[in-house]
Amino acid sequence: MATLFGTLAAVVLALSLWIGFRNKTEYSAQIEARQTAERKLKTSSEEYERRKSDLNDTIDSKEKVLAENAEQAKQRDELASKVDALQSQLDSLEDQKKSKASEVASQEEIMKDLPDAEVLVPQIKATTNKITQLKSDIVDEKDKIATLESQKETTNSQIAAMQSVNSNIADGKSQPNLSTTISSVYRNWGFVTLNGGDSQGVVPGSTLDVVRNGEVIAKLRVTTVEPNRAAADIIVDDSQPSISLRSGDRVVAEATQANN
Repeated sequence: MATLFGTLAAVVLALSLWIGFRNKTEYSAQIEARQTAERKLKTSSEEYERRKSDLNDTIDSKEKVLAENAEQAKQRDELASKVDALQSQLDSLEDQKKSKASEVASQEEIMKDLPDAEVLVPQIKATTNKITQLKSDIVDEKDKIATLESQKETTNSQIAAMQSVNSNIADGKSQPNLSTTISSVYRNWGFVTLNGGDSQGVVPGSTLDVVRNGEVIAKLRVTTVEPNRAAADIIVDDSQPSISLRSGDRVVAEATQANN
């Protein structure tokens, strides 16, 4: 019986060892297979990344080529425009050349009928000098005319002024621009003396206004006139209140105080 149990134990032990060995072998095989799969996966990943990088490089290269093509197309269009512009300029220059050639031919035709240059040039210079001199003479004459016109206007103004003065003297009126003052007042004798006379426009026998604060306060009748002084009687107006005249009161020609 003991031998049987020993045999069974040995068999069980052997079976266990065989199963363990088999499991170990299978486990090792699985580990090896897994490592192989991981190596393949790593290789595949690296290949994928390489191909992905190559694809990106290809895309970048394509975009770069497209951009270069677009730039070249732009440059080509610009060059074409420049060529067209240059051609237009060339055509214009050709037209100008033809026009100038026609003008030259026309001038040459005209020159055929002209005298020799050795004769013509001095004549042209002499004519030019005459024209220049005539222009200068015209300017001088215009200046003289302007001066004479100015002198004429001045003379006419002086004549008009003298005629006005003579007319006022003939009419017994002092000059309209007269403006003087009372020098002294002689109330008892009813006259005043003035600080202005013939030189200031006082006329014998004329009537003068005495002005104070812009109003006529009295009238005078000139009796005596000297170059720079005069005497005048005080005209008494019973309808007006009596106002005492004083030295320094302003005296003007009659009816001109509104303009002074």
